[in-house]
Amino acid sequence: MRRYGAAVLTVALAAGFIAGTAPALAAPARCGTVVEDRLVLDHDLRCDGPALVLRNPLTVVQLNGHTLESSRDCGKGASSGIVVESSAEGAQILGPGLMRRFAAGIEISGSARVQVRDVRLSDSCAYGLVIVGPGRRQESTRAIRRER
Repeated sequence: MRRYGAAVLTVALAAGFIAGTAPALAAPARCGTVVEDRLVLDHDLRCDGPALVLRNPLTVVQLNGHTLESSRDCGKGASSGIVVESSAEGAQILGPGLMRRFAAGIEISGSARVQVRDVRLSDSCAYGLVIVGPGRRQESTRAIRRER
C-alpha cells in the first residue's frame, strides 16, 4: 500500500509541474532593471535613463496598470523607456500600462516577434515606438510619431 501512495503522490506532483507554470510574482523593479525572464510591476517608475531593458528571449513584462515616466525633460537627454535588445526575440510587453515623457517610449532594436499589447505611449519627446531592423542604421527606423 505504501508504494501505491508514493506513486500517486509522485504522479500528482509531476502533473502539477507539467500542467502549467506558477503565476508570476510581483518583483521589485528599479530603473534600469535588466529583465531576465518575467516581471510584473508592483509600482510606478520615474527614471533618469531607461526604465527596463529586455535582453533574453521570450522575456515577459507586465506593466500591471503602472506608469513608467522619464524624469528628464526632452531637451535634457531623455532616453528610451523600455529597450528591447536584438537578443530578446519573442519578448512581450503587456499592459495595461502607461509610458510617458521618454525620447521613445519603446525601442525595439533588431529583435523579431516582439509583442506590445495594451500599452499607452504618451507625451514622447520624439517617438512613441521605434522599431529598428537587424543590421540597419537609425535612418531606416520605422516609428509612430507623436500626435500634436
